Amino acid sequence: MNKMWEVICITAICLAAHVPGTGSLAMKGVTVPKQLILGQSATLECKFDLEGSKLYSLKWYKNGEEFYRFMPSMENQFEVFRVSGVNIDLASSTSNSVRLSPITFETEGIYRCEVSNEFPVFDTVSKAEILKVVAIPSGPYISPAPVSISPGDQVDLNCSVTGSLPRPTVVWYINKTPVPASTLNMSRSSQSPMSILHFSTHLDGRVDTYSNIRFRVRERNFQDGRVLVKCSAILGDFFMKSDEIVLTDKRTNIRVVEVKSDSEESGKILGLFDDDSYREEEIFSTRTNSSFNTTHENLFIFSLFLTLTSKLWQFGET
Repeated sequence: MNKMWEVICITAICLAAHVPGTGSLAMKGVTVPKQLILGQSATLECKFDLEGSKLYSLKWYKNGEEFYRFMPSMENQFEVFRVSGVNIDLASSTSNSVRLSPITFETEGIYRCEVSNEFPVFDTVSKAEILKVVAIPSGPYISPAPVSISPGDQVDLNCSVTGSLPRPTVVWYINKTPVPASTLNMSRSSQSPMSILHFSTHLDGRVDTYSNIRFRVRERNFQDGRVLVKCSAILGDFFMKSDEIVLTDKRTNIRVVEVKSDSEESGKILGLFDDDSYREEEIFSTRTNSSFNTTHENLFIFSLFLTLTSKLWQFGET
C-alpha cells in the first residue's frame, strides 16, 4: 500500500512538472549597491526565474526580520513591517525591488530576499548580502594658503577631512610626488618632507582626519617659478577628492628695468612703466639747454655789431 502511494506521488510530481504554470524556481541573484551612503537612498533588487510557475510571495529581511512583502494573489499585495534602520519608499518600490530612503547608521546589516512559488511546487529560494553604511566627508581643505615663498622658507600646511566613515586615506603631493605619511609625531629634522596624521572619532563612528605637512623650500622644489601642493582624500572605490594650492616664487614678482644714458656715465633703476618718462626728461633737458645757448650767442653777435657801427660812424666824422 505504501509502495503504491509512493508511485502515485512520484507520478503526480512528474505530471506537474510538464503542466504549464507548474514549473520550478531559480534564484538569479540580488543586486545591491556596494555600500549604503549615509543620508542618501538605495535600491535592492531581487532577480529570479519562475520557470513557468506562479509567484506566491517575495519577502525581504534585515538581520532575520521581515520588513517587506509582496503577494500578488492578495488584495493588499504590498505590506511593510517596522524594522529598526529600515525606511521604505513604498512609492518607488516594486514587486521585486525595494527602495530604502534615507539611509541611517542603523540601516547597516544582512539583507536577504526570499522568493516562493505556488502549488503544486511550493519551492522557496533566497539570497543574502551584507551591506555597510559609509559617510561622505567634508573636505579635503588646505589651510593656511601662503601666496609666495622663497628658497629657505618653511612651509607648514594642514589638510582637514571631517565626518568620514570609514577613515579615509590622506595623501600629500608636492609637484605630483607623494609625501610619506606617519601617525607618529616623528622628528622633523629630516631634509625630506613628511606628513603627520591625527584622528578623532565621533560617537556615531564618523572620523575627523587632520594631516600636517612641514618642509623647507629648496631651489629644486620650484618648477616654472612655482610649487604645487595637493592634498587628496580617498575612501575605497567610491570617493576621491583633492584640494591644491600654488606657491609662487617671490623672486618672480620683482620686475626692474635698467636704463643708461648715451655716454654710459651713469645708470638709473626704474619701474616698469617709468622708462618712457625718464627718456622724455632727458630730451626736454637737452632741448632747453640748446635753446638757451643759441640765444646767448645771438646777443653777443648783435652787441659786437653795434660797437663796430659806432666806431665807423666816429671815424667818418673826422
